Amino acid sequence: MTVDKLSIAQEICSYIFFADLHNKKLKFVYTQDDLTECQNFMNIKVYYEVTGDDRLWQLKAFYFLLHLKEQALVENGTISFGETL
Repeated sequence: MTVDKLSIAQEICSYIFFADLHNKKLKFVYTQDDLTECQNFMNIKVYYEVTGDDRLWQLKAFYFLLHLKEQALVENGTISFGETL
């Protein structure tokens, strides 16, 4: 698939997601399988653009979850903001 075709596929998937999210009726019919395929396509695209290496993806996910945990601890008063990463 060329870069142009990937860009078009991304725009179509974004359009379908927006319509589905806002319950808009489109002039063409799409199914849940189409939404799943679009989600898979977007996940693969993000994966390759962000890291391209499975170990790096896991590292980013770990730090995201660590920050999320710290935010929850600050919100409930367990630790102060200064004690976070």
